[in-house]
Amino acid sequence: MTTQKPTLSIWPWLATGLALLGCVHNPGINRTQLAKLSDGISWIEDDYAGALLQAQGARKPILIEMWAPWCHSCLSMKQFILNDPGLKPFAERFVWLAIDTEKATNAPVLEKFPVQAWPTFLVVSSVDESIQAVQVGSESVSQFREFLGDGQSGHLDALARGKLLAADDPLRWVRDGDRACLAGDLEGATEAYRRALAEASSVWPRRAELLSRSIYLLYQTGRFGDCVQSALDHLNELGLGPSAVDALAAAFECVGALPQADARRDTLAGRSIAMLTALTRDPSAPLSADDRSEAFRLLREILESRGERDRARSVALSQHDLLEQAAAKAGSPLAASTYNGPRAELALYLGRGEQIIQVLEASEKALPGQYDPPFRQAWVQLQLGRPEAALECARRALALCQGPRTARIHALIADIHRARKDTDLELQARKAALGVYTSLPKGQRRPIEEKRAREAIDALLSLPAPGGIAP
Repeated sequence: MTTQKPTLSIWPWLATGLALLGCVHNPGINRTQLAKLSDGISWIEDDYAGALLQAQGARKPILIEMWAPWCHSCLSMKQFILNDPGLKPFAERFVWLAIDTEKATNAPVLEKFPVQAWPTFLVVSSVDESIQAVQVGSESVSQFREFLGDGQSGHLDALARGKLLAADDPLRWVRDGDRACLAGDLEGATEAYRRALAEASSVWPRRAELLSRSIYLLYQTGRFGDCVQSALDHLNELGLGPSAVDALAAAFECVGALPQADARRDTLAGRSIAMLTALTRDPSAPLSADDRSEAFRLLREILESRGERDRARSVALSQHDLLEQAAAKAGSPLAASTYNGPRAELALYLGRGEQIIQVLEASEKALPGQYDPPFRQAWVQLQLGRPEAALECARRALALCQGPRTARIHALIADIHRARKDTDLELQARKAALGVYTSLPKGQRRPIEEKRAREAIDALLSLPAPGGIAP
């Protein structure tokens, strides 16, 4: 996903807090270790200048994968999409570049192509380094192929100096919307996507994806009623794939802002339950295990919001079976760690905290250079009311962590000290988190997280001192 927000497979502009995506990692772990690449695709790692030079020589576009080792959606894409044989026909059409966004040396690339969610895929023309297509988050193989095809068409248009695509080709408006999104012009992106949908036919392959983006942008710009209404109006056009899950997740972020008497709250909940139930029961739906798990989680949360606890628990048990089977079939401890976050959250929901601690301990033993297993343990231990055990795990994670996500561990340590009722150490940890954010190179800055870190410090400093005297 995912800036950070409620984590579903959710189209990553919808950031995710529950995912607890933290930092990274053993710098010796590279992209090739994270996924067996499909035959014929050769990746360049962390060398934009080299990739651009190669692409210019071959007059090809560059496919840039902006990823991070802490990102479970990134790992899922690597394991189940980027190594799919269906992408082999595209192998020679692009120069393939993977950029680890945690590395300070990649900050100039991030400054040039800013991302707000992970993974983000870009097609960049080697003609003028212009963005031709953007894909955010996890998608099905067929959707990724459409994205690659559109990106290649955009590059060919750049080679032809803008004379290839017709004036009414929806791809022109999609491209404008993608560029506006990356530039932070959300209103411009909303209008561009609206124009693309108006120009496109009802069977346009990217229609569901663009509708999902448009629904999210309504949420992001605070148009909550329009967001819910758009989801209701277009529910039948979203299909039974990742776009449907993402759109519904965005819409339910908006539902809470509607008045209790607004009938659309119940209407959306009822229709969403029916759609998500059909999706999770359809084995042919184009979803990875990670995406299907998020569909289960969203369905569970909607049922919980309606007080249907028994149905929600039944859904949770189905989600549990799915994740356990996926982890068992993953093929390696690193691939299995893709599911650590969802498994931890689900285990706590089901009251199985002790079991997931054992799973995470085994994951830490199998992956001694990885921050993720001890970080997840720290979070679970904190939720179980064991701050001392949580602190020990968090310190182990911090010793393995580098890059922007280090701030996440400091923030977790601050939460642990709050549970320990040690305000001084909590303040120290929150200042450490802020220090990470303010020290990042420009391309890696996280303004939203930095603002939250400052607000957390200000809230602590405003607390009355012992004896009731304000500091």
